[in-house]
Amino acid sequence: MDHAIHQSPNGSSGHESRDTGVALIAWSAAGLAVVVLIVFLLMWGTFNLLKNDQQANDVSLSPLAPAVQIPPQPQLEVHPYEQLQQLRAREHNELTTYGWQDKKAGIVRIPIDRAMDIMAQKGFPVQLPGQHPGVAKPAPATPGVPHAK
Repeated sequence: MDHAIHQSPNGSSGHESRDTGVALIAWSAAGLAVVVLIVFLLMWGTFNLLKNDQQANDVSLSPLAPAVQIPPQPQLEVHPYEQLQQLRAREHNELTTYGWQDKKAGIVRIPIDRAMDIMAQKGFPVQLPGQHPGVAKPAPATPGVPHAK
């Protein structure tokens, strides 16, 4: 293929004049604009068709129906940050103080740090096979590991 190469006056080679043309670029841009216009018109028609179909299928509410319906529980919180702070304060209080869990049954609440110390000293209760879930014996001492008394 014979390519005409233009040379500049200082002897360096320039660009090829036959590989590109302004007409090709203009026709490509015009074709792209036509395609975009066709897609736009198709989308506009589709949205209008769907909008009209939705309006035709909408069921109007009875004038006797309540205007505002409250969604079922649980509802969104009105002041979530403040409610979260209150929840964390209540949980912190329950985890760090003594108190009655059930006064009639004689069940008390102790701080979590104290409960962990007691469990570290006595060990975790172990339920033996066939034993009732409410009755548990302390875990046997591990040989070679002294238990604090």
